[in-house]
Amino acid sequence: MEKILIIGFMFLPTLQSLVYYIDEESGSNKFLGNIATDTNLEKLVNNSDDFKTIQYSFLTQGHPHSSKFKINETTSEIRTKENLDRETICEYSPSCVLSLQVSAKSTYGIFFETFDISVHLNDINDNTPYFPSSSVNLSVSEASLVGTKFTISSAIDKDSTNFSVIDYQISPLGSPFNVEFSKNLDGQTTTVWLKVIRTLDREVKDSYKIQILAKDGGNPAKIGTLDVNLVVDDVNDESPKFSKSLYNVTLAEDVVINSTIVTVSATDSDSGKNGEVSYRFSASQNQDILSTFSINTKTGDIKLIKKLQYEPSESYKMIVEAVDNGDQPSVSQVFVHVNILDSGNNPPTININLLSDSDMAEVSEFANMGAVVAHVKVDDGDTGRNGIVTCQIQNNFFQLQRMEVKEYKVIVHQPLDREAKPEHLVSVFCSDVGSPPLNSSKNFVVQVIDENDQPPVFMKTTYTASIAENNNFNDVILHVSASDRDIGVNAEVTYRLHTDSGQDFTIDSETGLIRANNTFDREKIDQYKFRVLAVDKGKQPLSSTCTVIVNIDDVNDNDPKFDKDVYNARVLENLKDFNVTSLHATDQDTDVNGIITYSLAKSSVGVPFQVMPYGTIKTTKLLNREDQDRYAFMVVAFDHGNPPRTSTVNVIVDVDDQNDYHPIIMYPNATNDTVLVSYQSPVNSVVTKIKAFDPDLGPNSDLLFSIKSRNDSDIFNIISTTGEVVVVQRMTILNMNLKYFLEIAVSDKGLPTSLTSTRKLYIVVSLRNITSASPIAQEQQDYSIAIAITVVVVTIVLAATIIITIFVIRRLDKQKRMYQETVVPDQNKNLFSSSSDKGSLYSLPDDRSSSQHTEYNPSHDANSVASQNTYQRPQSVADISHDESRDKIGGYSRPISPNSDVRQSELTRLASIRLHQQFAQSHDKPWTNQHSEHPVRRPGDNHSDTSGETIPSDSGRGSLDDDHHNMSKSHQSEDFRKYLLHPTGQQGRRGTPPHKQNISNPSHIPFTVNKLGPSTPHKQTNISSPRDPPNHPFYENINPHHQNRHIPYTGRDHISYGHFQKGLHQRPYLDETMDSVNTGYDDDDNTTTSGSYTIDADDFPTEVKFDKIQDVIV
Repeated sequence: MEKILIIGFMFLPTLQSLVYYIDEESGSNKFLGNIATDTNLEKLVNNSDDFKTIQYSFLTQGHPHSSKFKINETTSEIRTKENLDRETICEYSPSCVLSLQVSAKSTYGIFFETFDISVHLNDINDNTPYFPSSSVNLSVSEASLVGTKFTISSAIDKDSTNFSVIDYQISPLGSPFNVEFSKNLDGQTTTVWLKVIRTLDREVKDSYKIQILAKDGGNPAKIGTLDVNLVVDDVNDESPKFSKSLYNVTLAEDVVINSTIVTVSATDSDSGKNGEVSYRFSASQNQDILSTFSINTKTGDIKLIKKLQYEPSESYKMIVEAVDNGDQPSVSQVFVHVNILDSGNNPPTININLLSDSDMAEVSEFANMGAVVAHVKVDDGDTGRNGIVTCQIQNNFFQLQRMEVKEYKVIVHQPLDREAKPEHLVSVFCSDVGSPPLNSSKNFVVQVIDENDQPPVFMKTTYTASIAENNNFNDVILHVSASDRDIGVNAEVTYRLHTDSGQDFTIDSETGLIRANNTFDREKIDQYKFRVLAVDKGKQPLSSTCTVIVNIDDVNDNDPKFDKDVYNARVLENLKDFNVTSLHATDQDTDVNGIITYSLAKSSVGVPFQVMPYGTIKTTKLLNREDQDRYAFMVVAFDHGNPPRTSTVNVIVDVDDQNDYHPIIMYPNATNDTVLVSYQSPVNSVVTKIKAFDPDLGPNSDLLFSIKSRNDSDIFNIISTTGEVVVVQRMTILNMNLKYFLEIAVSDKGLPTSLTSTRKLYIVVSLRNITSASPIAQEQQDYSIAIAITVVVVTIVLAATIIITIFVIRRLDKQKRMYQETVVPDQNKNLFSSSSDKGSLYSLPDDRSSSQHTEYNPSHDANSVASQNTYQRPQSVADISHDESRDKIGGYSRPISPNSDVRQSELTRLASIRLHQQFAQSHDKPWTNQHSEHPVRRPGDNHSDTSGETIPSDSGRGSLDDDHHNMSKSHQSEDFRKYLLHPTGQQGRRGTPPHKQNISNPSHIPFTVNKLGPSTPHKQTNISSPRDPPNHPFYENINPHHQNRHIPYTGRDHISYGHFQKGLHQRPYLDETMDSVNTGYDDDDNTTTSGSYTIDADDFPTEVKFDKIQDVIV
């Protein structure tokens, strides 16, 4: 059987004995039993904590079979240590019982107990019977009678009785022989006979070959064979017989070696050699017997060959065989029992079980007082006082405590500390009380088992290291190391980081090498402080900590940073070596990398400032605000790293004004210091205006005007804020031709001291105003030029916009036109007659295909403001040709609308309004200042553009700058009006304007149209009306003398009433621009133009038909 059979337990009253059954050949590591479970040990231990710490071990002394088993020292499981062979362990023994002894002791407590264990090794049929030899030769007498037996060697089977040889058979059947057998006294061996069952006849057959089969008790049975070669011959038919059936001998233990202890004797009734007897020990004897005794084969004397050792209840049992010398020897057996008596005093024998698997006893350094270290058993076979033994121990840390007679346990007597003393030498001394007393001693070593009672200790309590910022991951920072005074796993140290280290570091758990797990930035964190733990690997780990400080070394990786993006400062002019401002930049780096020096940027060299290394900006020369009132430059801040890092900042310095300039009087001046004033000038009328300025700023440039000295008897005064010289006393004709002077003082409002400039103004009283070189006239002229430039620029932009718009609209209109019905307008109906009358105001070409446009050239009348204002950009040849092609009779025509008659009257009214606006400028108005006298220019007054002309300030009306401006505009407007409304040499009903009395012809050249391109010479044609206007209410208010004016054609930018042709209708998309017509009225002296009427394309109905008007040009 291959599995362990635990048949039962036998509990002694002390619950300290166990019996286990196990089959042989079960292999190693086979479970036998559990001591703690099988003995219910937990109930024997009062303290559950002690039960958990109990350790189990074999007591090997006196129990040699303990080496064949192993026990788990914590769980108490017993298992086989090797494969158990019953035939080897218990050879030729009918039973095989192995004795074991197990101890159970508390690791720290005082509990200790031993258990006796009997292990019955069950036999299995694992051996095949075999004969001592494979074949045998046998001689059989032919005279042998039937029933004669011949002894042959029996088969040997090492298995126990149940599986030993139980039967013999002969093969082949039919021979004159049969086999018989009987069990011997040992119960293991048998005597086998070959029996004659028929009469032998040597002459018939003198030999036989048969086979003896030996079968054991197994199922199936195992068989051993013996080949027998029989020769027919004579036979030995008597066996030797011993004189006794049992030999029993008692010996003292001190019997001398080689002494004969007993003689066995046997006789054989056979004669001759068949009667000769010899002696021998049975081959099935224990080896211990064969090594202790010997037998004389001839005499049968048994001698002692080894000193005897008394052991209570122990005896020797031997089997002796008597064999005759016949050819077929006969064998007889007898038992010899030898008993040993104690006959002397022997020293005690000490057996120490160390309760461990090693050659040293082991005990924990945490063991409590009374903890068992070893088991001591003393054997003394003596009797009486010779067998009384006492023992003691020689070590202060341990104590010997009696358990049973001659049985002790070694316990802990004092606390143990492995780190102080890891091993203890213990001596056990035992002595009997015989006479004389005999003693013996035995030493053993107690090894103190380490417990995790020592925490790891770092070599330093604080480690300091440094690493440069911008490092790489896994860069090594430092190595920490700790040691542990414990041994084994308790001394193995692992390292880990405390949670206060964050995620910035890693540590090798085995070596303690700390590495970077982040790229450090010193400017954010310049030092890391964290803890490292050293932890041992004990069952209850102990740890210790150290502090690690990692300083981050600076790398020059930061530019200096200014506190401001732009520095604005203000400084007074005329200051040198003055601290303007101070710059401040910071650098997050440290040491030389954070030291900042300032300097002026190379691109800003030349500014009148100096930047000091510590950041102060100073002026290097006197600043003049009037030359430059603002300085913008750049300053560089650089650190002292290697290489240095820099940054720049813009600095803006505004120069504040100081009152360092006197007011500058522009008028009067050295060449123009006289003004004429009419004695009729009313009080509060302005004579002139002092023109002055101060280059300073703010209050320093605010001017106050005053009269420092004078000789005018307070006729004049000056307005302190405006500088206008006004009449404050009415003058009479007695003041005529008198010349007065006023010493004008112009002062600024500077602080702490104002500055003053003076200039003399001469005033000549005359019949009427003739001002010499008036600054206001000059100012008016400059203003007019600026307006003219602005108008030209705006006109060009608008013209470009209009052209683009017209182009887009015409392109869309062309696509629409192909779906429209074409109607040819009536060409014969015109508002006016043919153009034969050149003096007529209105003219219209009879042949549209050959119509010519007049062009006004403003270059012929450069002095006319009106002509400039009304001048429009001429169309290009392409535009004119395109427009003419649209207006030709043979060209396309506009679609006829059924509603064209509905709005005929409305459009006629609109056209009348536009013509009325155009001709309204001919409204009569009295001319002012029609004086024929002109004052003579003063000597040296050649620089005034208006010298000799009359200005409004001379009229005595008291007007200011607006009067001057309006008068100039009025003169220009009248010139243009004369050009428009009067033919050459014709005088209006109010007379000729004074400023045009000497002008014979208006500066007018008809507008010319070059239809052939820019290289073709201009062909000029005057457009006039061939006849008087028709009798129509539209023209009732038009004066006849206006009909012969030349009207300049201004191209597409002026109004063309081409829509008014007979049969002409408005297209869905109006492609003509309806311009605004400005009407100027000279009745208002203070207004150049007033009243603006705009006729938009949306004011016209969608479809309009005119029967009366073909075209109107204004």
